[in-house]
Amino acid sequence: GKAGFVLKLSRPQSSETVVCKAVLAGPGRISIVQWPETDFETSRLQFSRDSGLLDGGLIVLSAFVLLTAIINREWIYVLFAAWLMANLRQAAISAGWDVQWLEHAIPPGWILLTRKLTVVAHYVLTYALFTTLFRDDLKQVGYAPLLRLAQWASLPLLAAGIFLPYAKFLPYMWLTVVLGIVVLAFFLARIVFITRSAVAVLYSISLGIALSAIFYEVVAAALGFKVLIEAINNVTAALVSSLVAALAIAEQMRQERLGRVKAQSELRSTYEAIPIGLFTLDANGAFLRGNPALRNMLGVDLSSTRKETWAEHFEPGAWSRLQDILQRRMGEELEIRDSVADEERSRRFLVKATLA
Repeated sequence: GKAGFVLKLSRPQSSETVVCKAVLAGPGRISIVQWPETDFETSRLQFSRDSGLLDGGLIVLSAFVLLTAIINREWIYVLFAAWLMANLRQAAISAGWDVQWLEHAIPPGWILLTRKLTVVAHYVLTYALFTTLFRDDLKQVGYAPLLRLAQWASLPLLAAGIFLPYAKFLPYMWLTVVLGIVVLAFFLARIVFITRSAVAVLYSISLGIALSAIFYEVVAAALGFKVLIEAINNVTAALVSSLVAALAIAEQMRQERLGRVKAQSELRSTYEAIPIGLFTLDANGAFLRGNPALRNMLGVDLSSTRKETWAEHFEPGAWSRLQDILQRRMGEELEIRDSVADEERSRRFLVKATLA
């Protein structure tokens, strides 16, 4: 019950002696609380509701992000969805309800292994998301060997998680995770200082929230200082840091969209101003688009409801010659005349086209 063990006393009104013995896989502290049965049941229901809210909230968010990834075919969203699930399981370890998953109990013999693999998965996915999100920024800040060292540290961590018992895994895990956190903080600080990236600032806040909660829980467990443990823990940190990380990715999406809009605007301006005739044809040779230079050269009226074709404006055989070049994909230039019958009045054009 409530991530612990329940002993129902048969005669609470009499004096009884309870002897507890625990074999701990890592650092731990035993606390015992006596509850009236009705109060305990109320608290247990509240605990179940809280765990359900965490599970449901992050799973729905992960599913939404994954659907977004599938629709937009964006790899970063897949990573973010996986990272959210790892964040959920990491918080469940802290809260003590990682013994189940979607109302299904995990066999006791698998619990310690799943905890170790959860830590490894969270480490790997955190670095994968970080390097994907800041791919361009990392090229500017240098120290690439240091980043690779922190990334490759996941392989020994995975081996330790599979082969070492839990008690021996914990010290190695803390060493690797602290190294990884220091490296992440170092690169985030450099990115913020060099690029002034708002995405890096948001991601730093997300990381800071998670680290603060972990540090506070370690201090609370070691010293018994539990004044704020109900408000500041891995569960609340998982929710808030996931939200801030989502804001960071949303900001990255906004910047990318603005970049695409700017590039499209510049391309459109170039398309309209360049003195070379630019055009797009459909498979039948009808003009779909053309810039002002082309319209001035050929007199093509793109505003008309009737589609004008390539064959109307050039000499006989020009369309088949153009198709021949496209099919061979040679990138050749084609010299053709317009459709004016009088050779003295006709004009010659140099055409280069590609199949899109």
